Amino acid sequence: MGTLSRITGRITINPGITWHEFLDAASEPRPYPSQITTGDTRYYWDPSTPDTIITGAIALEVDTRRALTDDGTETVRRTITAIIPIPGGERVKAYDIDSDIARVAREFCSASGDDTRYFTGYLECTAEDDWKPRRWYVRSGLAVPASPEVTFTEPEGPAVGF
Repeated sequence: MGTLSRITGRITINPGITWHEFLDAASEPRPYPSQITTGDTRYYWDPSTPDTIITGAIALEVDTRRALTDDGTETVRRTITAIIPIPGGERVKAYDIDSDIARVAREFCSASGDDTRYFTGYLECTAEDDWKPRRWYVRSGLAVPASPEVTFTEPEGPAVGF
């Protein structure tokens, strides 16, 4: 069955990934796809829950803004704004969380017009059989881990028993 992990945190994407950028990166774009493949990454998007796209052990947060034009037509603008844990707070198999994060960062590292895209924040992953959390940051298109350091200091005073 394997070890399950709890993932928390948020990696904000700035500027966000426009819906057109996301669909343009897909090998088989469809107007309302439930599965979108870009390179070696498979994304799952359900139009009935349009605020997240699932990929591996992580999700992409989708900000949807609706507006009416002067002639009464509704326009919908979607932007991917963050890498987040899969909604619901369930424990997941996060064996490949580093490659899940890195694939998103690599595929969408530059914004429209070749502007730099920034990934700030971290996702924290804690396995149920390990007390030490591990944080994942994005640096230069890679998912970089950081683990806490534990140090013990000897208490002061004489080492005598009573």
